[in-house]
Amino acid sequence: MTKVPDRWKVKKLDSRYTGSQHFKYLIDFNTGRCRPDQLQLDNPHIELQHARNWFWTNYGPSGEYEYWAICNHVYANNPDLETPVSKLWAWSSTYHFRIYIKDDTVLSHWVLAHS
Repeated sequence: MTKVPDRWKVKKLDSRYTGSQHFKYLIDFNTGRCRPDQLQLDNPHIELQHARNWFWTNYGPSGEYEYWAICNHVYANNPDLETPVSKLWAWSSTYHFRIYIKDDTVLSHWVLAHS
């Protein structure tokens, strides 16, 4: 697997993980390092926002995983319409700070841009 900074955990998804039917990996920014009120550049809240901005710029708009899944289901049943969310990534910030990634190519692009 591709190397990323130690403060991020890349996990290969299997059936134990939400999103495994749509995505191959997730990047977990939740390392328990600090609370939201601690102002540090490696705060998981800030890192997730930077990651979302990067993915949005490079792969187009997406959404929170729960809304992403609803959009993809609705638009899959309406093939004449273009889905408003990217099929390559989504995020979760409800309980964990995560970016879900579709495949090896997208993961490699992220890692190369951030190593």
